[in-house]
Amino acid sequence: MTTETMLNITDHLNDFVEEATQEGISDIAFSPAGHPRARLNGVWKHYKAYHRLTEKDLLTIIANTHQSLNEEAKVRVALSEHQRLNYSTVIANWNFRINVGLSNGMPFLIMRVISREVPTIDDLGLLVQPRKRTCRRWKTP
Repeated sequence: MTTETMLNITDHLNDFVEEATQEGISDIAFSPAGHPRARLNGVWKHYKAYHRLTEKDLLTIIANTHQSLNEEAKVRVALSEHQRLNYSTVIANWNFRINVGLSNGMPFLIMRVISREVPTIDDLGLLVQPRKRTCRRWKTP
C-alpha cells in the first residue's frame, strides 16, 4: 500500500473502531511509531492501512476521547503531572476503558472494549456444581 492511500487514524477513528469491534476484538493499542493494532483471541493484528502513529496523533486521540482534556496542551500537562490517565468513553457506539501512559516520554493508549450487555451467571460460569462427597472409611456396596 502506498503512502498516498494510507489513512490517518485521527481522521478515521470511528471507522477504525467500528471495523475492529465488529471483528470481535478485546483491546486496541496505539503506540508511537507503530500502526494501530487490536487484539483478537489473544493475537495482535496490525492495521497497516493506517499511517504509523506520531506523538501528535496520540495526543489528538486522547484529546478527542477524554471529556475534560479536550486540548493537546491539557493532555500534555496532565501526563507530565500524573504519568498516566485512566478514563472511559464511547466511540462509534462502543464503550471503552482507556489507559494512557508514557513510554520513553511518548504517550501510548490501550483501549479495552466494555460490553453493553450484562453477562448472566451462566455466561460467567460462576455456579459450580458441588462434588459428591464420599466417605473414605467405609466402602459403599
